[in-house]
Amino acid sequence: MASLIQQLATDNLMEKAYDSVCHSRRQSSCHNDIWDLRWHWTTEKNLIQQELLSGSYVFGTTRMRWGTAGLFEEWSARDQIVLTGLKILLQRIYKEDISASCYNMQGNGGMKAAVRAVARESKHYKYVYKSDISNYYASINHSTLYDALRDKIHDKQILSLIHRFLVHSIEYNGTYKNIRAGISRGTPLSGLLGCIYLKSLDDVFEKKTSCCYVRYMDDFIFMTNHKYVHRRYIRKINQMLNTIQLSTAFEKTYVGTIGSSGFDFLGYHFTKATVSVANITITRFEQKRTAKVHRWWNRFYESGLKGLTKLKGEKTLSESISLYEHNWRKWCNAGVMELLCNIKDVESQRITEHSMQDVGGAQTHA
Repeated sequence: MASLIQQLATDNLMEKAYDSVCHSRRQSSCHNDIWDLRWHWTTEKNLIQQELLSGSYVFGTTRMRWGTAGLFEEWSARDQIVLTGLKILLQRIYKEDISASCYNMQGNGGMKAAVRAVARESKHYKYVYKSDISNYYASINHSTLYDALRDKIHDKQILSLIHRFLVHSIEYNGTYKNIRAGISRGTPLSGLLGCIYLKSLDDVFEKKTSCCYVRYMDDFIFMTNHKYVHRRYIRKINQMLNTIQLSTAFEKTYVGTIGSSGFDFLGYHFTKATVSVANITITRFEQKRTAKVHRWWNRFYESGLKGLTKLKGEKTLSESISLYEHNWRKWCNAGVMELLCNIKDVESQRITEHSMQDVGGAQTHA
């Protein structure tokens, strides 16, 4: 039987990873290194396979870039293919080990399945504890994660490759830094390693029938009907998180009864009888919508108030805002439409009066 590193370097797995990365970067600028990699893919694939099999593959220095969501870590297309291949390989290994209550694991249903599970079970329980991990990805301890991986993975070359991913270097404004704690967010491998690191939290509730437990990435919730069981599990959670050097986010923690006031989880608000879009989700939507208007106005003033030259395929401000609203409503509905009670109210909300004036004025000037 082929070793894990040999399985990673197979043509089949490399091509799957390549197709996934090409799809994720299909709208990248002409300066992105994915286009050069695609042009020389046959040669590059052979080089990557040789480096993986010889144990000489090294991840390059990543660069911090500004995006619409803030700073993000940019990996080379070559490295991203290796990380995607590692993700596919580890998913096969951990498929049976990760709890079905961890919904971000591939095959467990995803975020909307977690929302449906909470909506279904909240009707049958009285007490709830909801929280997430404070500064989760940046707080992951490399030694603890490495020990957890060694329990299941016995190929030293795969472990060495994961270790090189964990301790890679970052460049920002000409300053280089070696990572010694935490893992990079936004890579294909990050979510899976996060699942594995919190497996001990899932194990606390494994095969327990006195409560309902749901986790999506670092957001988790459990519900029970007994006050003392509720307290006991809260104590177990805190003790377990302490052993792996993590803590819950106080401002995002809710402890108490479900009741009529309910609680927020994964962008939705749950009560005994209803599920609705959470107020914080609507607020963030309105903030992003307004920010789009402001970005357009900045472009307008930078052009000297002479009107913007519309680029080929570019949408007007009104079209861009309408598309954003449509996509947001589509996200709210997807997978949970039959549960929502306030989606019509959300749909009827238009741009605030101030934003509407901005849009109208912008169109007049344009």
